[in-house]
Amino acid sequence: MDQLFEGFWKDHGRRTSLSAPWDQFQLNPRLDETEDDKAFHIKVELPGMDKDDVDITLANGQLTIRGEKKREEEEKGKDYYRNERTFGAFRRSLPIPVDVDESKIQASFKKGVLSIKLPKSEEARNKIKHIDVKAA
Repeated sequence: MDQLFEGFWKDHGRRTSLSAPWDQFQLNPRLDETEDDKAFHIKVELPGMDKDDVDITLANGQLTIRGEKKREEEEKGKDYYRNERTFGAFRRSLPIPVDVDESKIQASFKKGVLSIKLPKSEEARNKIKHIDVKAA
């Protein structure tokens, strides 16, 4: 019985079915990073948030995305059987590649997804060389 309660309160680096409900209260939005010939692209899932809930900064080669998902209203007198929605603040910092034109970075927010475009510098775009592949 002691091991059951110890596992409930301590995770020991493993995710167990008893510790999983406690982990859900940490707000850590998922993101995708892609690259094409002209730019790097970042998409961040922020369901239930608006553009005014997000702050993006660039300093010392780091792009930092901060935000807070607030509970719309306090529900008094309700007992929850299950509460899986998360609320709280988050912060994600990503290193910016050196070949980005920092003055042309753009961000947009649509349907709960934050999209950030990091255009490559002219010099970086000129360095790209496509190599033809020949059949052997």
